Amino acid sequence: MLTRLVFNPRILALSLLFLAAVGLGAIQTVPRSEDPTIKARIAGITTVYPGASATRVEAFVTQVIEDELRTLAEIEELSSTSRVGVSIVQVTLADQITEVEPIWSLVRDRLADIRSLLPAGTTAPDLNEDGGYAYTVAYAVSASDGRDVDRLILQRYAEALSDVLRAAPGTEYVAQHGSSPEVVEVIIDEMALQAAGQDVQSVASALSSADARNSAGTLSNEVTSLTVELSNTLDSLDRLRQIPISRDGAGALVLGDIATIQRTVAQPPVATALYNGDLAVLVGTRMEPGLRVDLWVPTVLEAVEVFTDRRVEGIDIDLVFEQQSYTEDRLLSVVTSLIQGLMIVVAILFFTMGIRSALAVGLAIPMTALLTAAMFPLAGISFHQMSIIGIVVALGLMVDNAIIMTNDIREDLAQGSDHGVAVSKAYKKLFFPLMASTVTTMLAFSPIALLPGPAGEFVGPLSVAVLCALFSSFVISMYVIPAISPHLFKSGTAGRGFLANGISSKVLSVPFRAFVGFFVRRPIVGLTFCGAPAVLGILSLSTVPTEFFPAMDRDQFRIEVMMPQSTIITRTQEVAERIEAELLQTEGVTQTLVSIGAASPQLYFNTISSESANPAFADFIVNTDGHERTDELIPHLQDRLSMMFPEARVIVIGYGFGPPGATPIELQMFGPDMEVLEEYGQIAAGILANVPEVVGADVSLHRDAVQVQVTVNDETARLVGLDASTIAGQLNAALSGQTGGFVVEASEQLPISVRFAKSARSRIADINDFALFVPGTQTPAGIPLTGLADINLVPAWVDIDRLDGERIQTVSSNVTYQTIAAPVQADFERALEEAGFEMPPGYRYAFGGAQEQRSDAVARLMSQVVTLVLLALTILVLAFNSFRRMGVVLITGILTAGFAFLVLKLTGFAFGFIIIIGVMGLIGVGLNMSIVMIAALDEDDGARSGKVDRIIDVVCGPTARHIWSTTITTAGGFIPLMLIGGDFWPPFAYVFAGGLLLLTIVAYIYTPCMYRLLLVRRAEHDIVPAQTAVKA
Repeated sequence: MLTRLVFNPRILALSLLFLAAVGLGAIQTVPRSEDPTIKARIAGITTVYPGASATRVEAFVTQVIEDELRTLAEIEELSSTSRVGVSIVQVTLADQITEVEPIWSLVRDRLADIRSLLPAGTTAPDLNEDGGYAYTVAYAVSASDGRDVDRLILQRYAEALSDVLRAAPGTEYVAQHGSSPEVVEVIIDEMALQAAGQDVQSVASALSSADARNSAGTLSNEVTSLTVELSNTLDSLDRLRQIPISRDGAGALVLGDIATIQRTVAQPPVATALYNGDLAVLVGTRMEPGLRVDLWVPTVLEAVEVFTDRRVEGIDIDLVFEQQSYTEDRLLSVVTSLIQGLMIVVAILFFTMGIRSALAVGLAIPMTALLTAAMFPLAGISFHQMSIIGIVVALGLMVDNAIIMTNDIREDLAQGSDHGVAVSKAYKKLFFPLMASTVTTMLAFSPIALLPGPAGEFVGPLSVAVLCALFSSFVISMYVIPAISPHLFKSGTAGRGFLANGISSKVLSVPFRAFVGFFVRRPIVGLTFCGAPAVLGILSLSTVPTEFFPAMDRDQFRIEVMMPQSTIITRTQEVAERIEAELLQTEGVTQTLVSIGAASPQLYFNTISSESANPAFADFIVNTDGHERTDELIPHLQDRLSMMFPEARVIVIGYGFGPPGATPIELQMFGPDMEVLEEYGQIAAGILANVPEVVGADVSLHRDAVQVQVTVNDETARLVGLDASTIAGQLNAALSGQTGGFVVEASEQLPISVRFAKSARSRIADINDFALFVPGTQTPAGIPLTGLADINLVPAWVDIDRLDGERIQTVSSNVTYQTIAAPVQADFERALEEAGFEMPPGYRYAFGGAQEQRSDAVARLMSQVVTLVLLALTILVLAFNSFRRMGVVLITGILTAGFAFLVLKLTGFAFGFIIIIGVMGLIGVGLNMSIVMIAALDEDDGARSGKVDRIIDVVCGPTARHIWSTTITTAGGFIPLMLIGGDFWPPFAYVFAGGLLLLTIVAYIYTPCMYRLLLVRRAEHDIVPAQTAVKA
């Protein structure tokens, strides 16, 4: 019955058509991207407390938010920065959280609960959880030909462009960068205000009272219901000018008599952006998950082109980034590697198996690839470089089952069996062994797929793709290979020659048999021969530098510019404009984007910056004419810009693979007293600055800002009817401004900001001359502030950082381009030890940065490995019914790791996280090789009884051809990855392929030697042959 089903040509044709349909359908519908999507588990909470010092922001805002959120078990880390006038709390969820939306909703509810606990005048905490994902398309709205266009006009066009992008089908998110809130500014004449006996607060209050936006009720009767609404809304600047401020005997004083009113953006601006030297507003948009970027981007570009045709002269709307081209280039590169690997594998099969067997296995490969693609939607992964490289990695592995099935059917046919008998025998003999060996290899890759967190989400799709390919290969080998065998092989004939059987040379086979025999007859020597390179590899691992993920090849890089923290945004913009002008004159630079006051738009999936509301910060994205130019410019510009702009800390940063990365070198100090933290932080920073390859050593906590301290004489103030709170309120309103209602135009609502002119609030003398208004008096002249208070300049803390409720001082630095951070950190640790660096009691320090991030990821990976290793050992014991055989296979895993480490040392690559992934996969292949050889030895009575010649016959017989064929095909599949370029895939490919070739001595030397030395006992002569692996 089974053979009838298998040999039915109609069922075969329908099955292949169905497989082609679902596979090609998946290829057309599965989303495509450049890199995997990493779940955004980080959100920022911004709370503005106007005019407050950093210490007050920390005490009254930041700590209140932290105390409320710390009780949520889903939050793994709370970090915060308190600076003048603003609190920024960064929330990081635990890696195990995969559905983040409910958690953010819970956080938002908690923030609403504490609103009443925050000081008066504080804005509601704003949770921004929409970051963390790269934009799909980004535009710059700027002035044409360097024209001087009002910033307000640019923002209006940016908002109109945003509306067009939001209306595009499939748009998930749109945001603007470099824009500031639009306001109606009421600039008060100080002398006229004093003459009217008013202050800024009373003017703002009068405007708020005149803004009748609240409901006036409803008039209802038995017939109808009418809404009552006052028409006294502030709907224009002219209406605003007519608002009465006070009334005396001569008539009413209106706002227009004492103030200048204009529509503008907030001053100083919250953020600013530049594009190729011109003032700009950047607009980024992101498509919904599950869509194909190559289909969505053209739709958006077409919609924006229609909008651009309607713009006025003098405004440019330029496309500055689109992910489609990067995705297509990346996928083209990896798909080319896949095709090249496929051609290499088929060519190797032709030479090792002959033309008909190679054709059978070669046909199984595209069928396996189609079934693998069809499983992608079920597995929840899309097409990107990691998933496609997973198929490349599996190329050699997934032909293993097909090779075994093909060889077994051919052997039975050559002995005279018909196709039905040959296939039935193959099923009975190979179904469970092949399933067990497939599961064993899948278990080796499973920890990677189960790894939680950003690292797992980045490398996990590679493992999932391998798992899908291995499962698909088992299915195809169980059905397609037997089904097509009647069309390729004849019963009763055993072909001869190269075309039938591939390469077979006595010139090679005789020395090979002698080589194997030499060690099998001397098992101790054989084990030493196999163990020596493994031990050498393990011992050499301590000398191999470690890294998390390497840099990537890209025609883009970033520059971070940090001015002294007390710098205002206009000064930062001046320096940024000079740096941008220098960049645009640099050969190879094609485009510059600059964000001042906040981080740049996220154009790459792992470039997440925590900088927000920081007027001393500027972030550059620089495009070049190729990745080779990028590699050339980064070290050059680091030296050049650091020398040209000594007033700023300039860091030139290349993009890297992997999850969002931490600062390469980082020392974290914890303790209560900020002065102690500052002192020891400066000491550590001085030590770090002298370490070779360090760039830009800096500390996060320092007191280099200046603060105006006003000390009110409470008794004197009380005598004139004032108190400290009232004085602070008047000063804040005059200097920072106070909101007095809103102007409503159509659907827009613009806040009214009332304050003095800039000329009256820019010098220390302006505070000295400030006249206080005494409520309830009719005296036009105010009381001088200097008569009630002492005014002094004092040093102030700039940024106060906290981590999980503790104050923290962070000493950090970058390293020179393409320098591995681990040796630099080791030098830093050594320098601290030599300097006798120790912190006082109650304080502690710990190392963070990229190395801590790598260690955390490895620890999470190993936690998955332990469980799966125990599962694999259990399977082996149950299958072999022997602890000794299980032990032999277990030692194979240790030898495999040693071989991989030896190859890593010889090739000179760093021990990155991707290498760990390769080693784990390689261990799975090594275990399978050992299982195959033990199974073959167990099935031979002579070998099982300890006859050396029979052991040698089994090792050098058909099993040898199978192992050589699978080893060479698997290694050959990695050749394109070796040649793909860059620092990411070549190390992985060299270690995997090189370790695979060394694994042949495990199969041919170690396993038979251990078999003879430990497993051949009289008590085991009657052992049932193992059922876990295959006869080759």
